[in-house]
Amino acid sequence: MYRPKSGIIDSVGVLGMASRLTRLAEILRRDSELIYREFNGPVKYRFYPVLFILYQRPPVAVTELAAEMSFAHPYIIQVLKEMNKAQLVTSSIDKNDSRRRLISLTPKGKALAEKTLPYSRCFEKVLVNLFRSPNDLLCVLNSIDGKLQSESFFDRVKTEIVKAKIGGGK
Repeated sequence: MYRPKSGIIDSVGVLGMASRLTRLAEILRRDSELIYREFNGPVKYRFYPVLFILYQRPPVAVTELAAEMSFAHPYIIQVLKEMNKAQLVTSSIDKNDSRRRLISLTPKGKALAEKTLPYSRCFEKVLVNLFRSPNDLLCVLNSIDGKLQSESFFDRVKTEIVKAKIGGGK
């Protein structure tokens, strides 16, 4: 059974949560890329959500893609530039709103999605087992995400700092 390294970050409990989540995300990202490389050729991990969304319902506006993935617009633009360079996506101007750019998969992108998406069932089985716990980690993460959407972490901590009357906070 895997036991996390017992270092300072692991010993500080909830204060080390972001670092531990980052570490776990990095492990999942790295191993996912290894799986894609071994079984499916060079597919970047960061391409997968975009491939999946565009395969399911093309075309999608860049802003909608960013909202769907809960990522910042500049990050999505960066991923799309890489995917465009790899000839996986194409963009067009929305006929109803010239300010909107619609993104779709190229034939090469569709072929890659069709080759890659079946692996998601295997990923899902393993992730379900990893996330299975008495506390249902996925529900907990969804709850945290919802709370942070209603009030940011920054605002919550700032409120506590003001209550504690520490620092030179405004």
